[in-house]
Amino acid sequence: MCAESLFVKLHEYVDSGRPHAVNTAWAMLGLIYAGHVEIDPIPLHRAALELIHMQLDTGEFPQQEIVGSFNSSLFFNYPNYRNLFPIWALGEFRHRLLAKKG
Repeated sequence: MCAESLFVKLHEYVDSGRPHAVNTAWAMLGLIYAGHVEIDPIPLHRAALELIHMQLDTGEFPQQEIVGSFNSSLFFNYPNYRNLFPIWALGEFRHRLLAKKG
């Protein structure tokens, strides 16, 4: 296997076909803090619905693929990420929507 094909094999994005709770929450927070609640809240509504539908009966979010890496060789998992970021994003979105309605 040549180095170029190995690079593609190791670095190619593979769509799992389902959203990732932590990444969805990070994207939501970025849009919220960039002012998109006031500009166009529709993508945020869709992301919030995805997170709400992912939430388990226990109130937690599912453990999904690892989201942390260091030095391209060490992968680690923070167990609370899966709950912290989605709850933060949903809470911040709700807070901003209520403030907008005034």
